[in-house]
Amino acid sequence: MRPGWVRLGFNYFFDAKTVDYIISSILFICNNGLRFLSDYDVDVAHGLWRHKNGAPDAPATLKEFWRIERQAKQKTFAHRDMFLTVADELAAVRARPALKHSPLFEPNCEALRGFWMPQDVMPHPPV
Repeated sequence: MRPGWVRLGFNYFFDAKTVDYIISSILFICNNGLRFLSDYDVDVAHGLWRHKNGAPDAPATLKEFWRIERQAKQKTFAHRDMFLTVADELAAVRARPALKHSPLFEPNCEALRGFWMPQDVMPHPPV
């Protein structure tokens, strides 16, 4: 019983600073991700997490692409060292939520589950 595996590869042309940044970002999410769950909506049927203030989905066709008004600003990663510092500051003022473990499987399988499911973080609908 495991949530799945992810394979992470690094291109040969990545410098050590870029690799360290990526690894530090992943570790940040592992350690602080729960603090940011309330900022996201989950679509359980499709396994999608979307930020509540996030950009809309990309257009499905090139024809739609050319119709979209270009609002996105050019992003720069020249100051990427600051991103993790700001993320640490944001995490420091957020409480780690008390999540309710929702049993989904038989008790012998449930005992092996060491990961959260979307149902554990979703607010329950009003009755």
